[in-house]
Amino acid sequence: MRSAGSKNRLYFWVIGVCIVLGIVGYVFVQDPARVEWLYSRNFYPLYSYLPTILFSWLPFSLGDLFYTFAILGLLLLVVRGIRFLILKKWEQAGRSGLQFVCTILLLHHFFYISWGLNYYRQPLAMTYALDVANISTEDYEIVLDSLIRRANDLRKQVDVSTVVSARNMHQLEHVMAMDTTFNTILSKKHINAKTPVSNTLASYFTVNGYFNPFTHEVQVNELIPWPSFPFTVVHELSHQMGIGFEDECNFIAYQVLSEHPNPWYAYSAHYAAIQSLLRSMRYTKPQLFDTYFRKLDAAIVRDMQSEQDFWSNYSGPVNYISGIVYNHYLQHNNQPEGTQRYGMMNRLIVAWYKKENIK
Repeated sequence: MRSAGSKNRLYFWVIGVCIVLGIVGYVFVQDPARVEWLYSRNFYPLYSYLPTILFSWLPFSLGDLFYTFAILGLLLLVVRGIRFLILKKWEQAGRSGLQFVCTILLLHHFFYISWGLNYYRQPLAMTYALDVANISTEDYEIVLDSLIRRANDLRKQVDVSTVVSARNMHQLEHVMAMDTTFNTILSKKHINAKTPVSNTLASYFTVNGYFNPFTHEVQVNELIPWPSFPFTVVHELSHQMGIGFEDECNFIAYQVLSEHPNPWYAYSAHYAAIQSLLRSMRYTKPQLFDTYFRKLDAAIVRDMQSEQDFWSNYSGPVNYISGIVYNHYLQHNNQPEGTQRYGMMNRLIVAWYKKENIK
C-alpha cells in the first residue's frame, strides 16, 4: 500500500515545477522587447493555430463552459477540503488542498503561456514612435473638435433601421484581416468572433464583449446598443490577435474603423473616441466639457442617452462586484491604472493625430 507521502509526491512536483516556471517567467517579462519578439511575434502566432483548429468551428462559446466547469471544480475542491477538516480526516484534507493549489497554478501558467504574456509586450506607442508624454490641453481640444465635426456628419449618414438588423461579425472579421496599418503587431492566424452562451447574463456583468485567453474565443454581446457594436467587435478581435493593453485595443479599433467607407463603422469609432475624450474632460475641465458637448448633434446625444438607459436596466450588485474583480485583474496584469486604462486611448489618438498632421 502506498504511503501518504508517495501519493502526494506528484502534487509537490507540480508545485515545484510551477514555482520554477514562475521565476523564469518573471525574469522573461522584465524586457518588453524580448517578449515582443520571442513571444508576441513568433510563439503566439504559431500557437494560435491550435485553438483555431480546436474551437473556432464550434457554433457556441466553449470558453463560457470552460469557465463554468473550472469555477465549479475549484469550489468542489474547497467544499471537499472543508468537509474533510470537519471530519478530522487530515490526510484527505491536505490532499484536497494540494489539488486546489495545483489546479490554480496550472491554470495560471496556462493563461500566460496561451495568451497572457501579451500583457508584457512592447507598448504600441513605442512601436509607432508616438509621443504620448507631450500632449497639451490644446492638442486634445483640436482633436476632439475634429472628431465631433466628423461624427455629426457620419450620424446623418447612418440608417438606424438597417444597422440594428445587420450586426454581422464576419464582415468585421474581414475588416481586421484586410487591415495593413497594424500588420507588424497583429497576429492574423485567428480572426473569429462569437456570441456568449447568454447575452443577458453578459449584460448583467455590464460586458460589451470579452476575450477568453484559454480558448482564444471572442464573445460579443449582441444586446449592446448599435453604436458600440462595430467598435466592440474590433476591440475584442485585437485581443485575439495578440494585443493585451485595453487602451491599445481601443486605439486599434478606432484607427481601423474611423475611415471605413461604411458610415456605421466609422461612426462607431468616432462615437467611442468622443465619449472617451469627453469623459476625461468632464472631470478635469468641466467648462470645456459643456462647450464641446453642446457641439454634438442631437442624434448623437440621444444615442448616448439610450446607451445609458440600456445599461441602467442591468445595474446592480453583480456588475458592481464584477467591476471590482476586473479592476484588480487588470492591475495584476501590468495595467496599474485598472479599468481607467481604457480611457488612455485618448493620448494615443491625439499623439497619432499630431504625428500625421505635423510633419
